[in-house]
Amino acid sequence: MSARRKRAGTVYSRGNMLWIKYVDAEGKYAWKSTGCKVGQEKAADIFLATVIEEVAAQRSAGVLPERPLTVARWAERWIARRNQLGKVSADDDEARLRNHITPVIGDVLLADVVQDHVQAVMDIVMEKVRNKTMAPRTACHIYATMKAMFKKARKVLPINPCSLDADELPQKIDADPAWRKTAVFTPAEIEALLSDPRTPVDRRVFWAVLFFSAGERFGETAASTWGDYDPTMEPLGRLLVTKSYSTDRKDVGEVKTKDPREVPVHPVLAQVLAGWKAHGWSNLMGREPKDDDLIVPSRRGACRSANHMLKKFHQDLNRIGLRTRRQHDLRRTFISLCRSDGGQGDILRFITHGAGKSNVFDMYTELTWEALCREVSKLKINLTGHDVLFGRAPELKKETTALALRSDPGARTVTVAVTVDNAEGQGALQLSKTPWDFSQGALRGGRDLNPRPPA
Repeated sequence: MSARRKRAGTVYSRGNMLWIKYVDAEGKYAWKSTGCKVGQEKAADIFLATVIEEVAAQRSAGVLPERPLTVARWAERWIARRNQLGKVSADDDEARLRNHITPVIGDVLLADVVQDHVQAVMDIVMEKVRNKTMAPRTACHIYATMKAMFKKARKVLPINPCSLDADELPQKIDADPAWRKTAVFTPAEIEALLSDPRTPVDRRVFWAVLFFSAGERFGETAASTWGDYDPTMEPLGRLLVTKSYSTDRKDVGEVKTKDPREVPVHPVLAQVLAGWKAHGWSNLMGREPKDDDLIVPSRRGACRSANHMLKKFHQDLNRIGLRTRRQHDLRRTFISLCRSDGGQGDILRFITHGAGKSNVFDMYTELTWEALCREVSKLKINLTGHDVLFGRAPELKKETTALALRSDPGARTVTVAVTVDNAEGQGALQLSKTPWDFSQGALRGGRDLNPRPPA
């Protein structure tokens, strides 16, 4: 007589809750709660079916009993899949899992996760919010990562345990309510950032592209090549934003919104790019630029790092007497100043963010190039009397070229020429000494601190 074959699984009640009994990967009976109450038998049957399917998958994949599918292992699979798909937020999700989620529930079997486990993570997170060691916005992002991860585990978790009500999550407010109001640069601060000779030339150009190109995101500016820029378009040149550099992954991928866009090049930026391509780029790299070359490469010829450039951004702001802000605030500033100068927000949104995929009306809208250029041209930034590349008035370039490149290795300085308005409102030439490594001819090496004097 043949041995009795075990049933794959069954649903039964225990008090007011429904449980399942099933055969695990070792061929032994196992029991677990479905998280469903009596009366929700259909949902419990689906849960049982998914558990049986997971057990079959474990057997076919040779999953060892000592290596069950825990939250931590599922998180690894989920992040690997997101990286494979090129998801822009994969790095941020991985950091949230590593720092806040898996330390709390990483050892829990994925099939056993219930709302109480999610609540345990959020209780710790909310305590940090109350102690002001974590921003409320960060707490919301942690919850969103958990919700997205468990949603993809529907074969094991047919009911997503992330079911907290909105009032159980913190409001997305800044830790310092006054900070966001002061994050925007004034026009005078933008002019100083782009023209002060105390800032290295290559970074002046980078900040100019980051700001004027409709507030590009950092990775978009870092990945822009000369082939993306068409200065022959009318009435303004065009910069195609089709790719973005990830500092964490160290590769170039798609833009955050997956929606490439065309950016009208502001007249001031057009002048900056013309001078940079004709003089500055070749001085930095030692050769003429090609279409596939980055517009503003690092001093080693690669895409610039967001982390490294943030430190340099703060140094540049402090050096010229401006308060510290984020690089992303240049994007916020572009939008704010454009609208203050009369730009229409609904048109500017097509330039800065592209057509909204959630808005059918926007998806059916194609604006003319002239309309986009008109809104960008409304931005009033006055660099009269200054030049982003040389820190001096354009009409004085020839007369001051020798002065601007004259260095004094012993004193570790270089003499640059800059014009400032005098009492009569006319540009007056002044000479200023700055550290030698900030001059256009000595930018190689990627460091500002403790430079080696030129031979």
